[in-house]
Amino acid sequence: MLWWTLAFVYTAGMLSALISSGAESAESYFLGLPVSAFNRESGIGIGWEALSFVAYIPLMVMIISAIFAGRLWRVRIGRRYQAQGSRVL
Repeated sequence: MLWWTLAFVYTAGMLSALISSGAESAESYFLGLPVSAFNRESGIGIGWEALSFVAYIPLMVMIISAIFAGRLWRVRIGRRYQAQGSRVL
């Protein structure tokens, strides 16, 4: 989530620079992810192009972390119940 937040802040900064300079559009890269911003008479906008593998790395890290944390939680909770059960007997 942090990675996408940083990408949004980076692109919003590009848009701010466009508005300040009076330029119409700009394209750049944020950690390998193509980003674009435009400032036209019809409106303003920002965008990412998630066609590359780099865009899915944060999602994969998040899923792997969730699976790992879930397993650790089950192991820890299981040990806690086993320890309490042995004390009761």
